[in-house]
Amino acid sequence: MPFALAKSQIRLSSFILLLVHTMMLGAGVGQTLNDGESVRNSTANLGTAIIRGHVSSATGTPLKQARLSLKSVDGSFNQTSISDSTGAYEFTALPAGQYRLEASRNGYLPLRFGQLRPFEPGRPLLLNAGAVIEKVDFALSRGGVVTGRIADDGGEPVSGVQVRALRYGYAHDGRRVLVAGGGTLRAISDDRGEFRLHGLMPGRYIVSAVPPAELHSGSPSGVYAPTYFPGTANPALATPVAVELSGEAIADFQMSSTRMSRIAGIVRSSKGAITNASISIRGVDSMGQEVFSVSRVNADGSFVFTNVSPGDHVIEARTGASPNADSNDEAGSLRISTDGENIDGVMLLINPMSSLSGRVVIDGSRLNDNASFRVTAQRPTDARVVASAPVDARGNFQLKHLAGEVLLEISGPPNLILKSTVAEGADVTDSLVDFTNPRDVTGVTIVASFRAAKVVGRVTNREGLPQNDYVAVFVRLTSSSSVVPGRVVKTARPFQDGGFTLDDLRSGDYAALALTSLEDGAEWNPEFQANVRKRGQRIIVAEDRELTVNLLLDE
Repeated sequence: MPFALAKSQIRLSSFILLLVHTMMLGAGVGQTLNDGESVRNSTANLGTAIIRGHVSSATGTPLKQARLSLKSVDGSFNQTSISDSTGAYEFTALPAGQYRLEASRNGYLPLRFGQLRPFEPGRPLLLNAGAVIEKVDFALSRGGVVTGRIADDGGEPVSGVQVRALRYGYAHDGRRVLVAGGGTLRAISDDRGEFRLHGLMPGRYIVSAVPPAELHSGSPSGVYAPTYFPGTANPALATPVAVELSGEAIADFQMSSTRMSRIAGIVRSSKGAITNASISIRGVDSMGQEVFSVSRVNADGSFVFTNVSPGDHVIEARTGASPNADSNDEAGSLRISTDGENIDGVMLLINPMSSLSGRVVIDGSRLNDNASFRVTAQRPTDARVVASAPVDARGNFQLKHLAGEVLLEISGPPNLILKSTVAEGADVTDSLVDFTNPRDVTGVTIVASFRAAKVVGRVTNREGLPQNDYVAVFVRLTSSSSVVPGRVVKTARPFQDGGFTLDDLRSGDYAALALTSLEDGAEWNPEFQANVRKRGQRIIVAEDRELTVNLLLDE
């Protein structure tokens, strides 16, 4: 059953759940935060294009004070509009370009323009100079709800339990993980043990319950573990809870107890005394969900972690407060496994943190204007920036306070792409640089360009009919097994006319495949990428060149 539908002068069947209605009509007057008003992030680059529409509930009632968020694909433009008492909204004086539009309102599911299914990316809106796009209408539905009661092993209600609705997805590095399912991020059980998670998209969710630290069970182990419906400490054994559109599901379950560990030890520095040090323990459970806890190192260097769940963990310690401060901070880490037994006498040695320096080359020449270029080191699991440095007028940069595995990236003006990164004689463009063992890396060369390869295309089915609802997937062909999946794949959704554009590709060989649908993040699945490489159409794109392709919908 479709989740939403893009409509162009067609009659909808009564079972359609959500609606996005797009038509191209003649020009009209403009209106420019109260109801019906809009605000933009800048008065620069004013244009002449207009977008208008209405927001209503799924039952047809106009929705006042709905928030419409319009952002350019390149990130240079951002504007918000609020619907008036009739549900009408309008964006005026828009520059030509590609945009993404989303409607949201308290108590309703957010909806992107062109989104037909839960967790699916929307479609871009293509605006030409002077264009007027009318009747871009959104019909919003109420979100789904999961309610339930949390009890202890004696059947008594438990208050203060953090309950979350999670779903399966993939991290940027290709690991299968449990991710937040949208809606309310969490709910806390009340004095009756009851909770309510709302604003959920239709789908299947893993409901997790994390007890407060002070909660002890009546079992010999004495501690309740994070528990997954219907009452297991192992998320792999959890039963998914099905949530229908605007529906309500019930998930009552008891907390599960397990034997937890205490880890105690001492941190030693190459400089002697420890000051202003923090320590954390990070683990990954059987479904890839990260478990994280932070503590402080005592003046004598000692530390203690309690209630550590069974599994593999990494303990990390560092001095200093800011990852970008100009200081001689130290850091260190070690891996440790727990099985419910206490571990004492752990020794963690910290050393001066690593650095990485080099130069940036743009389109084959050294930088002249460095005002907006930065080099960043990102955590591979979620692309979070852990260190950042500006590029100076001569193209030089230095990243400090590096530890663990990182990805290198460059950011700058719109349409800038990373072409290659070479560190210590190796191509690490799509691979990790490992600083688990502290060292300073110099002579790194990052090559970036404003001359990306561009692909434009269309998709047809086996009968040769043009399609306007699909996802085009491009996966870079590479023989390296060390690449990070999130760095070698690009996706595109069609414009109003059914065509698509990818204008930020690195030159090289790709496999391309058109699919009916694809959830956000599913393209990071290594098995999915391998399937695209096996079945996709082979194409070669060149720098600063445009390639036109026609893809067959994979049905």
